[in-house]
Amino acid sequence: MTDEEKRNLEKANQFFAVECFNQIWTFLDKKEKEAEEIETMIHLAHTSFWHWTKSQTVQPSNLATGYWMLSRVYAVAKQSTQALLYAQKCLEINQKHSLSAFSFGYAHEAFARAFRLNGDHEKMRESIEKGYAYSDQVQEEEDKQYLQNDLKEIQEG
Repeated sequence: MTDEEKRNLEKANQFFAVECFNQIWTFLDKKEKEAEEIETMIHLAHTSFWHWTKSQTVQPSNLATGYWMLSRVYAVAKQSTQALLYAQKCLEINQKHSLSAFSFGYAHEAFARAFRLNGDHEKMRESIEKGYAYSDQVQEEEDKQYLQNDLKEIQEG
């Protein structure tokens, strides 16, 4: 493979990682989702994650975010085993690389969604509390609000 082909492949991986991730929001933001839309979200989340793993510029935060999105999509799909699996992977990446409070908060947000789906309200509350504790450490006000709003949505859901 030539250097130019490698650069083009790198650009393609980054493009598809971001593009697929962003397309998921089109479906997540809908109140009612068709079965095929849920399936599409799952495919997009895996595709986004795969492209990040092929990028030479991938950061642990990209992988944590990818695992978080996989967990969220599986929670929407009502597949609690997969939602918990990817929440755990998200937390592990956060711990291994000492990521930001924002990222840790979202790992616990993922657990809260999965536990709610499982009907484990005690663990859901614990995860929400951990998420809020991390949100208190987030410096960027907009990021803090996103995290707190998502935690509140789970709490009220």
